[in-house]
Amino acid sequence: MQIFLPLISSMADPLIELIDKHGTHPEGLEALLKDVAAWVGSPVPRAVQDIENDRAPDALRERIHAMRPSVEALASADGALLSNALWRLGQVIDVWQDIRALRAAILNETSEWRPHFRHWRLGGTARFFDRGMMLFSTGVAVSAIIVACGLWIESGWNDGAGAVTLAAVACCFFAALDEPAPQVFTFFLATCMSVVFAGLYVFAVLPHVHDFPMLVLIFSVPFLIIGTLIPRPRFTLVTMLTAVNTATFISIQSAYEANFFVFINSNLAGVAGLLFAFIWTRMTRPFGAELAAARLTRSAWADIVLSASSAEVIEDQRNLYARMLDRLMQLLPRHAATDSHRHPSIESFRDFRVALNALDLRRTRRKLPVELQSSVDIVLDALRHYFEMCIARRARQPVPAELIRNIDTASAQVTSRAITNAQDVIAEKWLRDTLHALVGMRLSLHPPATPPSPDSHT
Repeated sequence: MQIFLPLISSMADPLIELIDKHGTHPEGLEALLKDVAAWVGSPVPRAVQDIENDRAPDALRERIHAMRPSVEALASADGALLSNALWRLGQVIDVWQDIRALRAAILNETSEWRPHFRHWRLGGTARFFDRGMMLFSTGVAVSAIIVACGLWIESGWNDGAGAVTLAAVACCFFAALDEPAPQVFTFFLATCMSVVFAGLYVFAVLPHVHDFPMLVLIFSVPFLIIGTLIPRPRFTLVTMLTAVNTATFISIQSAYEANFFVFINSNLAGVAGLLFAFIWTRMTRPFGAELAAARLTRSAWADIVLSASSAEVIEDQRNLYARMLDRLMQLLPRHAATDSHRHPSIESFRDFRVALNALDLRRTRRKLPVELQSSVDIVLDALRHYFEMCIARRARQPVPAELIRNIDTASAQVTSRAITNAQDVIAEKWLRDTLHALVGMRLSLHPPATPPSPDSHT
């Protein structure tokens, strides 16, 4: 159900464009949107049968069908925008109904479920992997272990093995993060606290313990308190590391035997190893989420080029769609961690929508007359050249005016042919789908200007 957010984004742009033109929604649309919002916000029934008997989605779909512009109305920009918005609204209703049904099916542990949102792209299982970053992260961890081993051997420090061990654990444990240094430093601080706590227990508390019940008592209070904090995500890492390292550093034996210098020598090795891991990670990976986000964005552009290349054969568009959606879900949290003020997450949604609209055009063009196929090919070629330019310059470029004109020309030709073939239901469907893809692509490349929020001036 990850497609829900991109669908909302696709529906928002034509609605914003309509409001910008007229200052309000077309007649009947505002009431329809309010009813859809009320249905989305309504309590979700727990029983599958209640979901199936819910007639609200069907009633909303009937209202959408009744409001759908006629073929002749598609000749105007307002008609094309309204048709696109209503089409996307119907998809939003389908997906949300599936979400409600899936929730009820999970609660009732039943597998009897049929989706309402059905699309030819669904069913892919491919996932996106940034193999370049994976290789680099692996190299950083391996090189840290090799350097730590070299320093240990050169120093001749017998207990230095503990430093190598914890350095390896820290570097490997957080290698998958975009910015591992802060987490490694947290590991370092937690280990320092563990050394202090373990020292207090070994040299101040344990000498006064002479039986097992007392041993259980002195350990139960702090470890139970720490245990209550571990399930909380905010404290999970620190409390878990503190508990594990403290228990390890105390290293209770059958007979009490404490040597301060041995204790300090062995435990400070772990602290030194984590300090080395932090310094090494900070030196080798000084960048944060910005680099990963930029790489993912350029990869998304490459898939747009692939989607718009009519000569390229895509083995399985469902897997391409699944990979693009998975990459989008990886990209959104990284954008949230960057310092960009250009709303890159919205741009990422629009890149995803451009790719999907290009795939839709490649599919529908086969059902179009030859002259319309040529117009669609011109649009796809211009789209491909634009994103190839973005990739070559490693930055998003202004959308060429020629690309927008090509889309407008193709839209006008498709609308004209739809009016001519108004009596042919099948031809009208393919032409309307083509128009929706063209309008969606234009809105994604040249989105309507949204008014600033009231909080932006404060």
